[in-house]
Amino acid sequence: MAALFVFRLDVRSRGEAEEGESVVKAFTNGLSALRAERVATVLVLFCALDSAVYGASTVLYVPISQQLGTGNDGYGYLLAGSALGGVIAAGLANRLSASSRLAPIIVGGIVLQAAPFALTVWAHSPPVGFVLQVVAGIGMILVDVLAITALQRDIAKGVLGRVLSLLDVAVLGAILLSSFLFAFVFAALDLHGALLVIGVGFPAAALLGIRPLLRADRQSAAALRELEPKIALLQVLDLFAAAARPVIERLARTVEQVEQPADVFVIREGDAPDALWIIVEGEVEVTIDGNFVRTMGPRSYFGEIGLLRDIPRTATIRTTEPCVLWRLSGDDFLEALQTSTPSASLLAVSTRRLARTHPHLVVDEVQEPTSAA
Repeated sequence: MAALFVFRLDVRSRGEAEEGESVVKAFTNGLSALRAERVATVLVLFCALDSAVYGASTVLYVPISQQLGTGNDGYGYLLAGSALGGVIAAGLANRLSASSRLAPIIVGGIVLQAAPFALTVWAHSPPVGFVLQVVAGIGMILVDVLAITALQRDIAKGVLGRVLSLLDVAVLGAILLSSFLFAFVFAALDLHGALLVIGVGFPAAALLGIRPLLRADRQSAAALRELEPKIALLQVLDLFAAAARPVIERLARTVEQVEQPADVFVIREGDAPDALWIIVEGEVEVTIDGNFVRTMGPRSYFGEIGLLRDIPRTATIRTTEPCVLWRLSGDDFLEALQTSTPSASLLAVSTRRLARTHPHLVVDEVQEPTSAA
């Protein structure tokens, strides 16, 4: 009944999937998108595999707790250990996502998640069982985060939304199927047999899928080397201080480099906002109502006010010397903000700039600044 209810849900899908499409429609569209994407298929299967370990654990936590001497009440104790592992892994996964070689880490994450269940066969004290579940929780989050990072690197943006919609369904299906399957395995083999099936079977399945991941690693490593200068600059901008590495990589892929001679108007006051601009080389002049306000040089940015507030441009920007600029479309910029917390500096800068030019639009208290238009 629960599964039937889920399949009747309408979801707000991600990426290019249509808003309000059903889970079944998202599933069929995702399958179509995956036909020519072998690497994406393997990555989705890895996420399903680690979700299957979680589904199996929901069936086995109570008998594990009984073995550890905590009775039926120890279920929550083990679940807390897994959750703690997830918290520990969150920061670690973000740092590891910067690696150009994700395949060994993803496979290692499956091993890290599944092996503690095999070791639980010989565990008979609550602290040992708790620690083993912390380790399993770390492995689960590593696989989830890094597999999605690899998908974002290797799959075109137009296809990514469909793949992520399928991923949601695959994860849910893996949890449900595994929970039913391991109920039968537990009944047929007893607790120790079921734990060994998890601890040995899932890592073995992961090793079977490592070859396509290694090929994808080689391809993405070459692409990342080309993007590294853009990534490095985006990372040092206070604009994206709170953005995770995968978000920065995605932005670096969408940045358009624009070279402008001196005395060119990049944006004009009153224009519709359509992009964020970053100054890589050169200098621009900021004017409001024809009055000089300031100049801006490398590692400065402008255009964020109109995008954040959805208002016309509040200043005119003109190059005063030849410039190299990066143009980031408004849609890509706002999507990046939706997937990460906007930095305090970005909010302070845009609010202060707006207070300078259009104080009647500013409601909140302002902090210390840095940008324009």
